[in-house]
Amino acid sequence: MKATRAATTLLRTAVTKDGHLDLVMADATGEESKLRLTADLASSLRKVLEDFTSTGAAGTGATLTKRPKAFAVGTGRFERLVLLRFEDDAPYALRPEDAIGLAEALTEQTETVVSMPEQVLQ
Repeated sequence: MKATRAATTLLRTAVTKDGHLDLVMADATGEESKLRLTADLASSLRKVLEDFTSTGAAGTGATLTKRPKAFAVGTGRFERLVLLRFEDDAPYALRPEDAIGLAEALTEQTETVVSMPEQVLQ
């Protein structure tokens, strides 16, 4: 068995051609570790990670940032609303002016992120 490392940063995630999830993490010294998970194992770990972060066992009790794999945008059927849904969550209903504001904010933040250099660990 390889040495245990205390990962402090998630550097990259990717889904492989054969359907595995690759996670690249680094410890405080910048030493990288790669972990490849099957879909079944990732599903099992989901509950474990949710329990771990919600109980404060992680020290801060902070929750992970959600990164949805899918989203959908639509319109209300009987009301003038823009619907925004992430994965299987209930959709958010936005008034048209709020949807425009969200689109502008997303565009502005995206331009900021795209212009940032990629983070390099020391």
